Amino acid sequence: MFFNQLGAGVIVAIAQSVIANHLYPAMLAVDPDLTIPEIVRAGATGLKALVPAADLPAILEAYAKSIDLGVYVPSAVFAVLAFLVAFGVEWKNIKAEAKRKDDLEKDKSADAEEDEVNPYGGRTSYV
Repeated sequence: MFFNQLGAGVIVAIAQSVIANHLYPAMLAVDPDLTIPEIVRAGATGLKALVPAADLPAILEAYAKSIDLGVYVPSAVFAVLAFLVAFGVEWKNIKAEAKRKDDLEKDKSADAEEDEVNPYGGRTSYV
């Protein structure tokens, strides 16, 4: 469970950094009068109020590309890494192990039946 939370925390930090590093320069290229604190305060829903309507398609395109780079690319990279790491994990056939345990239990029960106690005391077999 620790690694699930660690992985989520790491991917959020990476995604946020990638989005910020691609979104801010793209938005500043469209409208050089914007400042980074204004962009941060506006958030995703306030982008429309920051720029004129003529610049909105370029801003939305920059935002969409930043989301693509920040979310999908790191996720794909980690998926490929997980796939490659999976090749290092040993394949263990648990069916064979279960069959061996069943065979051992059958042998023990067969030995127990052979060693039945004689009603007059003593064993009926001395194996």
